[in-house]
Amino acid sequence: MHKPKPAHCATAGHDRAADRAAAFEFHHEQRYFFEVSAALKVPHRVVRHDRATSTCGEKAALLGWDVERMVKAVFFSCDGKVIGVVLPDIGKIDQKRLFHAALGMPAKQAKRFVCGGFVPAGMEAGTCTPFPRESSMGKDIQKIVVIDYPKIDHQFVDISVGGLGDDAHKVSVHIPYGGIYRILRHRFGESIVRAPLHSGGSHASHNHGLDHVTRC
Repeated sequence: MHKPKPAHCATAGHDRAADRAAAFEFHHEQRYFFEVSAALKVPHRVVRHDRATSTCGEKAALLGWDVERMVKAVFFSCDGKVIGVVLPDIGKIDQKRLFHAALGMPAKQAKRFVCGGFVPAGMEAGTCTPFPRESSMGKDIQKIVVIDYPKIDHQFVDISVGGLGDDAHKVSVHIPYGGIYRILRHRFGESIVRAPLHSGGSHASHNHGLDHVTRC
Protein backbone atom coordinates (compact mmCIF):
# COMPACT_ATOMS: atom_id res chain seq x y z
CA MET A 1 0.00 0.00 0.00
CA HIS A 2 1.29 3.42 -0.91
CA LYS A 3 1.91 5.54 2.17
CA PRO A 4 1.23 9.30 1.99
CA LYS A 5 4.26 11.49 2.20
CA PRO A 6 4.71 13.00 5.64
CA ALA A 7 3.65 16.59 6.14
CA HIS A 8 6.31 19.16 6.93
CA CYS A 9 5.70 20.79 10.31
CA ALA A 10 6.49 24.47 10.49
CA THR A 11 5.61 24.91 14.15
CA ALA A 12 5.10 22.79 17.22
CA GLY A 13 3.96 23.75 20.70
CA HIS A 14 4.65 27.38 21.52
CA ASP A 15 7.95 28.22 19.88
CA ARG A 16 7.29 31.94 19.39
CA ALA A 17 10.02 32.38 16.79
CA ALA A 18 8.54 29.54 14.79
CA ASP A 19 5.07 31.03 15.24
CA ARG A 20 6.26 34.33 13.84
CA ALA A 21 7.83 32.56 10.89
CA ALA A 22 4.61 30.68 10.23
CA ALA A 23 2.34 33.67 10.70
CA PHE A 24 2.89 34.81 7.12
CA GLU A 25 0.49 32.04 6.11
CA PHE A 26 -2.22 33.91 7.99
CA HIS A 27 -3.70 37.29 7.16
CA HIS A 28 -2.68 39.89 9.74
CA GLU A 29 -6.29 39.89 11.00
CA GLN A 30 -5.86 36.24 11.92
CA ARG A 31 -2.79 36.79 14.10
CA TYR A 32 -5.06 36.56 17.13
CA PHE A 33 -4.86 32.79 16.60
CA PHE A 34 -1.20 32.80 17.68
CA GLU A 35 -1.70 35.32 20.49
CA VAL A 36 -4.69 33.58 22.06
CA SER A 37 -3.38 30.04 21.63
CA ALA A 38 -0.21 31.08 23.44
CA ALA A 39 -2.17 32.78 26.23
CA LEU A 40 -4.42 29.75 26.70
CA LYS A 41 -1.59 27.27 26.19
CA VAL A 42 -3.38 25.53 23.33
CA PRO A 43 -0.79 23.48 21.39
CA HIS A 44 -0.73 23.70 17.62
CA ARG A 45 1.48 23.22 14.61
CA VAL A 46 1.35 24.75 11.16
CA VAL A 47 1.77 22.06 8.53
CA ARG A 48 2.89 22.22 4.91
CA HIS A 49 1.73 19.44 2.63
CA ASP A 50 3.30 18.10 -0.55
CA ARG A 51 0.15 18.54 -2.59
CA ALA A 52 -3.00 20.64 -2.57
CA THR A 53 -6.25 19.26 -1.16
CA SER A 54 -9.77 20.64 -1.17
CA THR A 55 -11.89 17.98 0.56
CA CYS A 56 -11.89 16.23 3.89
CA GLY A 57 -11.46 12.90 2.15
CA GLU A 58 -8.39 14.09 0.25
CA LYS A 59 -6.80 15.50 3.39
CA ALA A 60 -7.56 12.37 5.44
CA ALA A 61 -5.95 10.20 2.76
CA LEU A 62 -2.90 12.47 2.63
CA LEU A 63 -2.41 12.35 6.40
CA GLY A 64 -3.54 8.78 6.95
CA TRP A 65 -6.00 10.01 9.63
CA ASP A 66 -9.62 9.12 10.32
CA VAL A 67 -11.88 11.48 8.42
CA GLU A 68 -13.59 12.63 11.64
CA ARG A 69 -10.32 14.39 12.50
CA MET A 70 -10.82 16.61 9.45
CA VAL A 71 -12.63 19.70 10.72
CA LYS A 72 -14.56 21.94 8.37
CA ALA A 73 -16.02 25.42 8.63
CA VAL A 74 -19.21 25.95 6.65
CA PHE A 75 -21.19 29.16 6.32
CA PHE A 76 -24.96 29.55 6.00
CA SER A 77 -26.42 32.82 4.73
CA CYS A 78 -29.85 34.43 4.54
CA ASP A 79 -30.80 38.06 3.85
CA GLY A 80 -27.31 39.34 4.55
CA LYS A 81 -26.88 37.37 7.78
CA VAL A 82 -24.22 34.67 8.02
CA ILE A 83 -23.79 31.89 10.56
CA GLY A 84 -20.71 29.70 10.57
CA VAL A 85 -20.68 26.09 11.75
CA VAL A 86 -17.46 24.33 12.80
CA LEU A 87 -17.60 20.54 12.99
CA PRO A 88 -15.72 17.33 12.27
CA ASP A 89 -16.59 15.42 9.12
CA ILE A 90 -19.09 13.18 10.91
CA GLY A 91 -22.19 13.16 8.74
CA LYS A 92 -25.30 15.18 8.12
CA ILE A 93 -26.48 18.05 10.29
CA ASP A 94 -29.99 19.55 10.32
CA GLN A 95 -29.32 23.29 10.47
CA LYS A 96 -32.95 24.01 11.40
CA ARG A 97 -32.68 22.04 14.62
CA LEU A 98 -29.13 23.23 15.24
CA PHE A 99 -29.88 26.94 14.88
CA HIS A 100 -33.01 26.60 16.99
CA ALA A 101 -31.19 24.77 19.79
CA ALA A 102 -28.00 26.84 19.72
CA LEU A 103 -29.35 30.28 18.84
CA GLY A 104 -33.03 30.15 19.70
CA MET A 105 -33.89 30.76 16.04
CA PRO A 106 -37.38 29.77 14.87
CA ALA A 107 -37.27 26.72 12.59
CA LYS A 108 -39.03 28.62 9.80
CA GLN A 109 -36.31 31.26 9.79
CA ALA A 110 -33.48 28.72 10.14
CA LYS A 111 -34.77 26.79 7.13
CA ARG A 112 -34.12 29.82 4.93
CA PHE A 113 -30.39 29.75 5.60
CA VAL A 114 -28.52 28.09 2.75
CA CYS A 115 -24.99 26.74 2.57
CA GLY A 116 -22.67 27.66 -0.27
CA GLY A 117 -23.93 31.15 -1.05
CA PHE A 118 -21.33 33.02 0.99
CA VAL A 119 -17.57 32.70 1.44
CA PRO A 120 -15.89 34.94 4.05
CA ALA A 121 -13.12 37.35 3.09
CA GLY A 122 -9.78 35.68 2.52
CA MET A 123 -11.20 32.21 1.97
CA GLU A 124 -12.33 30.10 -0.96
CA ALA A 125 -13.91 26.68 -1.39
CA GLY A 126 -11.45 24.21 0.11
CA THR A 127 -9.66 26.67 2.43
CA CYS A 128 -12.48 27.88 4.70
CA THR A 129 -11.18 28.09 8.26
CA PRO A 130 -12.77 28.27 11.73
CA PHE A 131 -10.62 31.37 12.34
CA PRO A 132 -11.97 34.23 10.19
CA ARG A 133 -10.50 37.68 9.86
CA GLU A 134 -11.31 39.88 12.82
CA SER A 135 -13.15 42.40 10.64
CA SER A 136 -15.47 39.65 9.37
CA MET A 137 -16.90 38.89 12.81
CA GLY A 138 -19.92 40.98 13.64
CA LYS A 139 -19.93 42.46 10.15
CA ASP A 140 -20.07 39.60 7.67
CA ILE A 141 -20.45 36.76 10.19
CA GLN A 142 -22.94 37.17 13.02
CA LYS A 143 -22.35 33.90 14.90
CA ILE A 144 -20.17 30.79 14.78
CA VAL A 145 -21.56 27.56 16.21
CA VAL A 146 -18.95 24.99 17.22
CA ILE A 147 -20.32 21.45 17.42
CA ASP A 148 -19.31 19.76 20.67
CA TYR A 149 -17.57 16.44 19.97
CA PRO A 150 -15.77 15.31 23.16
CA LYS A 151 -14.39 12.17 21.50
CA ILE A 152 -11.68 14.25 19.79
CA ASP A 153 -11.45 17.24 22.15
CA HIS A 154 -7.87 16.36 23.05
CA GLN A 155 -6.83 14.93 19.69
CA PHE A 156 -5.08 16.94 17.02
CA VAL A 157 -7.42 17.68 14.13
CA ASP A 158 -6.71 19.26 10.76
CA ILE A 159 -8.14 22.65 9.78
CA SER A 160 -7.55 24.96 6.86
CA VAL A 161 -6.06 28.41 7.45
CA GLY A 162 -7.86 30.36 4.75
CA GLY A 163 -6.13 32.00 1.82
CA LEU A 164 -6.52 31.93 -1.95
CA GLY A 165 -4.81 29.93 -4.66
CA ASP A 166 -3.04 26.59 -4.87
CA ASP A 167 -0.53 27.29 -2.09
CA ALA A 168 -3.32 27.92 0.40
CA HIS A 169 -4.58 24.39 -0.24
CA LYS A 170 -1.19 23.02 0.89
CA VAL A 171 -1.18 24.57 4.37
CA SER A 172 -3.18 23.60 7.42
CA VAL A 173 -3.05 23.74 11.20
CA HIS A 174 -3.15 20.80 13.60
CA ILE A 175 -4.76 21.67 16.91
CA PRO A 176 -6.79 19.81 19.57
CA TYR A 177 -10.43 20.05 18.58
CA GLY A 178 -11.43 21.51 21.94
CA GLY A 179 -8.92 24.32 21.46
CA ILE A 180 -10.83 25.73 18.50
CA TYR A 181 -13.79 26.75 20.64
CA ARG A 182 -11.55 28.06 23.43
CA ILE A 183 -9.62 30.36 21.10
CA LEU A 184 -12.69 31.64 19.26
CA ARG A 185 -14.67 32.22 22.45
CA HIS A 186 -11.76 34.06 24.08
CA ARG A 187 -11.41 36.39 21.10
CA PHE A 188 -15.02 36.92 20.02
CA GLY A 189 -17.02 36.28 23.18
CA GLU A 190 -20.74 35.63 22.85
CA SER A 191 -20.55 35.56 19.05
CA ILE A 192 -19.22 32.02 19.52
CA VAL A 193 -21.63 29.31 20.67
CA ARG A 194 -21.03 25.66 21.44
CA ALA A 195 -23.79 23.16 20.74
CA PRO A 196 -24.04 19.41 21.41
CA LEU A 197 -23.98 17.17 18.38
CA HIS A 198 -27.50 15.83 18.92
CA SER A 199 -28.94 19.36 18.70
CA GLY A 200 -28.07 19.30 15.03
CA GLY A 201 -29.67 15.94 14.42
CA SER A 202 -26.75 13.82 13.20
CA HIS A 203 -27.76 11.92 10.08
CA ALA A 204 -30.93 13.97 9.79
CA SER A 205 -32.59 14.39 6.45
CA HIS A 206 -32.63 18.18 6.07
CA ASN A 207 -28.91 18.81 5.80
CA HIS A 208 -28.57 21.03 2.71
CA GLY A 209 -25.57 19.01 1.66
CA LEU A 210 -23.56 19.77 4.77
CA ASP A 211 -22.12 16.27 4.79
CA HIS A 212 -20.72 16.81 1.30
CA VAL A 213 -19.13 20.18 2.05
CA THR A 214 -15.49 20.18 3.10
CA ARG A 215 -14.37 23.62 4.26
CA CYS A 216 -16.86 25.89 2.48
